[in-house]
Amino acid sequence: MVAARRSGGRQDHRFAVDRSLLVGVALIAANDVAGAIVVAGGAAPADPLHLVYGAAAFVTLPIGWLLGGRPRGGRPPTRIRRDAWVVAASVVLLGLELRLYMTG
Repeated sequence: MVAARRSGGRQDHRFAVDRSLLVGVALIAANDVAGAIVVAGGAAPADPLHLVYGAAAFVTLPIGWLLGGRPRGGRPPTRIRRDAWVVAASVVLLGLELRLYMTG
């Protein structure tokens, strides 16, 4: 973010951030698949909301990334705006993960 601000947005080192986001989504997807296998095996979660929270956790980061990448007011999207949306989505994801842990 500092490099992007100093260069006026011309220079941006976001490769690691974007790849970390993809790794996070892949790990959540793997957890969802593992949970689906457990449910298919006959072991339902203690609270049915657990299934909803699992699906919501999977889509939270991509939705934040997409919302941050939309053009606004006829101007092209900026990386700083996308970063802000990803941070907000990450905070929501932390809350979802806490609820997932609590619903067991």
